[in-house]
Amino acid sequence: MSDIPPIDGATGGPQAAGRSSIPRVAIILLAAGQSARMGPTGAHKLLAEFDGIPLVRRMATVALGSNAAAVILVTGHRRREIETAVEGLNLEVVENPHYLTGMASSLVAGFHTSKIGRSMALWLCLPICQACSVRTLIS
Repeated sequence: MSDIPPIDGATGGPQAAGRSSIPRVAIILLAAGQSARMGPTGAHKLLAEFDGIPLVRRMATVALGSNAAAVILVTGHRRREIETAVEGLNLEVVENPHYLTGMASSLVAGFHTSKIGRSMALWLCLPICQACSVRTLIS
């Protein structure tokens, strides 16, 4: 997919909002689902590669390149593979053992883990999203 622009802010990690004009916000990345709509092949959309990068890693990098105060990844189904895909990134990983009950349990797990007063969920199936878009949402 050469049409996808490079990920801005690909290096670095959560940037503590030292400037008072930027609200402190944690980003909750939802990665616990089964990707059931991918069909019976066993494929997982978050492990699918875009420009050679697993989607979960690509979106975690986008979140880390924003001005978020923290980035929390909620895992569940295929937890070990998801965690391996984001290995070495500066984010907090929390397992949702109740992922089979639906997305709400992942939201609860992520928001409960956050130590920041404000949090926002970021869906990971947005391969062309860039950190600048997330920064705009946070501001």
